[in-house]
Amino acid sequence: MAKKRVTRKALLKEPDEFMTFTGKLIQFVRTYQQYILYGAGSLVLIVLLVSGFRYYRSWQEGKAYASLETALSAYTVKGTEDKDLPAAKQNFQTVVDKYAGYSGGKIARVMYANICYELGEYDSAIEAYTAALEEYAGQPSLKTFIQSSIGYAYQAKQNYQAAADQFEAMVSDPASYMKDEALFNLGVLYEKLGNMDKSRKAFQKILSDYADSSYIEIVKEQLAS
Repeated sequence: MAKKRVTRKALLKEPDEFMTFTGKLIQFVRTYQQYILYGAGSLVLIVLLVSGFRYYRSWQEGKAYASLETALSAYTVKGTEDKDLPAAKQNFQTVVDKYAGYSGGKIARVMYANICYELGEYDSAIEAYTAALEEYAGQPSLKTFIQSSIGYAYQAKQNYQAAADQFEAMVSDPASYMKDEALFNLGVLYEKLGNMDKSRKAFQKILSDYADSSYIEIVKEQLAS
């Protein structure tokens, strides 16, 4: 007989099995407290607690991803021109609030930041991206994407120096990706800041170090002007 599939909706409505487990554990400890306080009983209790925590983490991670999937589905179901961005923003914020310490919650934070950017709420986007940057500090590809997003948010605010600082950090980080894009942005930003020397150096570094960059032709035109 085929196993009945448990829907995501049903999963989220089910009672938290860790709480049931914990209740039974507490009752066990109360009943046999005088024995647990001695010898092997203490070791058994520690094992039970560690096992319970691991089970709880797994259970909660599943719920976090289920909630994230629901938020993503609501966000992507409509056409690009017909998205309810405020509602999507709230959906992702809810996932972050409930599951901030889990992978699903961390991904939701990046999505929340993206939507804040789309809405023109750049300060909120920068705050969320900065928190996400700390969470993904050990993952170079994601760190690069988030750092560039912070740079673009500052650029949208016309805080060109803060934006340049982000792209400079990308260029100086040995593990960073998209360095040609960062250099191109630096060339544009330093021109806006009136530092033409730094602007030209950033553009020239693309020509010398990133010959296969998609920015090559634009940079050549920029330097020739």
